[in-house]
Amino acid sequence: MSNDPHPDVTRVENMRTHLKFDPSVFDLEIALQVLSSPSVDARVDILQLLADVSSSNPWDVIEAVPTLEILLEDEPVIVRTTVLKVLAELADSYPGAVAPATQSIARHLDLHLGDDTNGVAVKCLARIASECPDQVAETVPKLAVLLDTADSQVQRNIIIALVRVARTHPEEVKPLVPTFSDLINSDDDELTIGATAALGAVAASYPNVGRDIIPNLTALLDDENNRVRNNVAALLSEISQNHHEEIVGETPRFIQLLEDDDPQVRYNATSVLARLAKHHPEAVRPAVGPLISVLGEEFEYTRSNACWALGYLKANAARSHLESVVEHDSSAEVRAGATWALKQVE
Repeated sequence: MSNDPHPDVTRVENMRTHLKFDPSVFDLEIALQVLSSPSVDARVDILQLLADVSSSNPWDVIEAVPTLEILLEDEPVIVRTTVLKVLAELADSYPGAVAPATQSIARHLDLHLGDDTNGVAVKCLARIASECPDQVAETVPKLAVLLDTADSQVQRNIIIALVRVARTHPEEVKPLVPTFSDLINSDDDELTIGATAALGAVAASYPNVGRDIIPNLTALLDDENNRVRNNVAALLSEISQNHHEEIVGETPRFIQLLEDDDPQVRYNATSVLARLAKHHPEAVRPAVGPLISVLGEEFEYTRSNACWALGYLKANAARSHLESVVEHDSSAEVRAGATWALKQVE
């Protein structure tokens, strides 16, 4: 018996060699011919080549999506896993073009297929969800099963997909709130960041979400990771819409965050303080000085929040600063906020 590789394997090797010297010689039609090869090795090799081309020149491969979806139906697992890698690369640039294959991809969210296959399938869905969350919303139950059992890297991508779905379909993701609540205390910062982002996306429509874990959340306001602090502050801002009385005791923490190195953290801190100032002005009054300081922030919504907070506080000490904002600020929204605040001071 000959140990020589199948002719199609050699054919792919030659294609790869030519592409190293001249990427423009890539021919999708020839690649698709090899995908019908009886040799599994040849099919895997050409798929790996397609994944490489998709990474650098996805438009050259995009027309192969229907053929790739067919290969997900009854090929050996190694072939299907490599197909998913190609689709993941394509979805990174053209998620809408890969979206029609969502259900075929979701069928590979199967514990029996192993972490490699599950992981690349989840990556595909996360990327599709960036543009087509409606398609991925139907896969949430399968993603939920994997979330409890997958390794941390797969969990991170699952949460990315779920956050993207939750922005437009929070009702689909809401049943996973207890799981997210557990994950906020993970030793893996990326899981904590993802879990708080997911809770925040759901809380935007359901402000009661997260109420039971407020003490755990406020403890994370001191976290060393600025992304954790930012997501937690944003989540607490959503919760404070309906449960400000349960957050007002943490006012000093939010005042401290006005001096945070991260401008996004400072923005979310002003958002919480504005909401607290409306209902608990006495508790927020120590924030007048720091709020005046952030009137010079670059991010206009931080300045706007500060104006609203100062208005609710009837902060006479801020009068001249607010007058300057009305006269000089470049944002119409900020100027309107400062105008309103000055009326409250009078």
